[in-house]
Amino acid sequence: MYFALGVTTIYAGGAMFLAIFIAGFFFIATVLSYAELSSSIPEAGGSSLFSQRAFGDGWAFFAGWALLLDYVITLALSAFSVGPYLGYFFPILKDNVQANVTFTGALILSLILLNIFGLKESAWFSLMLAGFDILTQLSLIVFGDSFFFSNIPKIMHQFSLGTNPTWPHFLYGISVAMVAYIGIEAISQMSSEAKDPAKSVPRAMFLTMGTTVFLYSGISLVALSAMDPKLLSTVWVNDPIAGIAHFIPHVHHYLGPWIAVLG
Repeated sequence: MYFALGVTTIYAGGAMFLAIFIAGFFFIATVLSYAELSSSIPEAGGSSLFSQRAFGDGWAFFAGWALLLDYVITLALSAFSVGPYLGYFFPILKDNVQANVTFTGALILSLILLNIFGLKESAWFSLMLAGFDILTQLSLIVFGDSFFFSNIPKIMHQFSLGTNPTWPHFLYGISVAMVAYIGIEAISQMSSEAKDPAKSVPRAMFLTMGTTVFLYSGISLVALSAMDPKLLSTVWVNDPIAGIAHFIPHVHHYLGPWIAVLG
């Protein structure tokens, strides 16, 4: 969500919240499939293992490499989006692409070293960030709804499906929005380490599903209530969550630095 919101708005425009919402339905269908398969086959391997059991080694090989490519792209996108958020403290990271590329490379290298030499620390660090992230997004939804609730009806007048955005752009916006819904494959990969995978893995997936769909739907509505879609897809395209905080009265001085660090 920290990078997908702005990019989705480029294509879906004012219908961005619809693209996020529709992508959420595909995410729900994916979660239901993963929950069923992970509880039936509680082994490490995820979709690659599922493909092997169902279609053989050839499809498993293809699924494994597709996942690897997906991980590489997701890592690059996520790391590249950190710089613009830190631009709150270091403007060069938001204004200079080359500086952000250099910073992204250094960040990825640091994460690799953290995973190699500090696996336990990496797990606790990820868990801590996830908790702070959920609390931050909930805060944005609460504060955003408090100040921009009257603007929510105006959202429906910011787009006209078929013309602005066009259907091809809207459909592409849905596919871009899917980037925000990640993490289920990682849960599936860890199913072999669960004490009772038949129960705990589906429960974890359903909890992730509910939390993610609720937060992303709420954040997308608050974003379009706080600012014009054109502003979201240009000025704040690389750091949309920071843009939301910027337009919330009274609290943006406190939320701004915090989101810069968290992003």
